[in-house]
Amino acid sequence: MFDAEVSNLINDLVLLAGSGEYVYRGESECHERVSSGLYRQLYEINNENFDIVEAQERQIDEARRYTKETDPDKIVAQIQHLGGKTNMIDFTRDLNVALFFACNYSFDKDGRVIYVNRNARSRGYDLVPVTAPDNMADAQKSIFVRSRTGYLKEDDYFVYEIPQTLKQRALEYLQRVHGIETATVYNDISGFIRHQDRIVDPLAEIYAGITFHEKGDLQRAIAHYSTHIEKSNSWGMVIGLYNRGLAYAAIGDLESAARDFIRYDSRKWAGKEELRPEIQNLIDQYRPVFEEKQRLEATGGGQRALPEIVRVSLQSESAAGEQPPFFFRIVSGFGYSYAQHAPEGSMIVTFPAGLYKTQAFLWLQRDSYRGGSALKHTVGDDFTVTLVPHKQSEASPITITGTYQLHMEDPEA
Repeated sequence: MFDAEVSNLINDLVLLAGSGEYVYRGESECHERVSSGLYRQLYEINNENFDIVEAQERQIDEARRYTKETDPDKIVAQIQHLGGKTNMIDFTRDLNVALFFACNYSFDKDGRVIYVNRNARSRGYDLVPVTAPDNMADAQKSIFVRSRTGYLKEDDYFVYEIPQTLKQRALEYLQRVHGIETATVYNDISGFIRHQDRIVDPLAEIYAGITFHEKGDLQRAIAHYSTHIEKSNSWGMVIGLYNRGLAYAAIGDLESAARDFIRYDSRKWAGKEELRPEIQNLIDQYRPVFEEKQRLEATGGGQRALPEIVRVSLQSESAAGEQPPFFFRIVSGFGYSYAQHAPEGSMIVTFPAGLYKTQAFLWLQRDSYRGGSALKHTVGDDFTVTLVPHKQSEASPITITGTYQLHMEDPEA
């Protein structure tokens, strides 16, 4: 679910990046040092007096026996790509990819995103481009940091910690908004092998759930479906949601069934078959109930005589004086989504107040630009969002200003 905490997290990360003169590393746990795999391997066997540069050279000399490659950096890149230990520390030029790595493991621990200034050359480290042809390196926008000690000094970088409670929600944001997930970041067979357990374990749970479901042991089936959903990241959980919804419906828990079906239906994943009529009817019956619960929770249980709407007045401007259209999207709990193409120049968009008052994520985007968040919790607030063009684009930045206003609307007026 997209929410204000995820929005604030993204905003903080982008603000820290500033002009973009950094490379980034995501770590799913907060380790004592930012270090290379080879350093950790040698240090952990209490070999504190080793020379990491010499150790790397010996590794390269030995590796020459197994490859026709002669360039040392390309040999090291191949070893790193296949999961070997080298003195290279993986970084990325893409902040969103770093956030993915910070969130994609150790869901019971805080992660972190590490910033290293790409233009500040320390005496202890340098940046090494990934020179070997590598689909995965391209997908990850990889760049190596090589340290003469095997680790970075504390004044070489700064850190933004990612709370464990936000990891799953941040992963869903990355998948939905940027298309970043395990299959796209690890986009070759070596990536599959590295993460095979993370694929096999949820599969085992879904098959166990189906087995108990077929035997009529619905409670055990629900337990396995739930574990599958917990272990699956982002859209991988849809099969579990659908099957658990069927099991809940079979035991008469229609509200839980409807909640799972709504979450399943809202994802609109590729290849999804049309829902059976009885399931669609259940969704249609319960969706207004869930939305009303959200509205009441947001207003402290109070009732109003007239429905509320939020009007957002927006004005977009670019450096070149253009008034380009953009896309206005909000995603909230239970999979509820509102989206609208914004016309050129000044405009007013409206959406249900219940959506605005519950946890939601508001996103402004336009083709060839990086999107920006415009979520506010206080009606009457002004906001400013700057959409920055992708590096390959020659377009000018777009500044969008707006104000939230709450209105009462008489449907008979």
